[in-house]
Amino acid sequence: PASRTPAVNMALGGLHQRFGSHTDAINCFRQALSASPLAIEAVEPLAQLGEKEQDILNLVGKSAGNQRWLLSLVSARVQQAVCDHKSAASTYTHLAEAFPENSEVLCNLAVCQAHLGSVQASLQAFSQVRARDEHYMDHMDCYAEVLKQNGDSAV
Repeated sequence: PASRTPAVNMALGGLHQRFGSHTDAINCFRQALSASPLAIEAVEPLAQLGEKEQDILNLVGKSAGNQRWLLSLVSARVQQAVCDHKSAASTYTHLAEAFPENSEVLCNLAVCQAHLGSVQASLQAFSQVRARDEHYMDHMDCYAEVLKQNGDSAV
């Protein structure tokens, strides 16, 4: 129903997904994005549940207005969720050029680079994230793995 907030739809979508009710989960995640195109957390489960990138972009685009950066971020998140790390890394690279201080974009770029085997590029991006915000915690398990592959340890 329209009376549910995006947060409630996200929670319900997660429950439906966990219990195997994929159609209901998709509906909840779509409702969250329809109500708020900034509910980016809904993008990954939608992609993992088989929603096409263009359908997700159309859903976000209806309420996002002329926010091209948001559509690029959604594309990158979809690409990453379906393990198209090469495309995701390319999209995140463009976003990082536009928003060089954005830790989330840099961190996701580092993760994609790690999955592609680009250890040095991944280390550089993770290092930039850590230099900006030493308390940033997303994907630090991946950073630790990249450090291990490189023979380093966290400072």
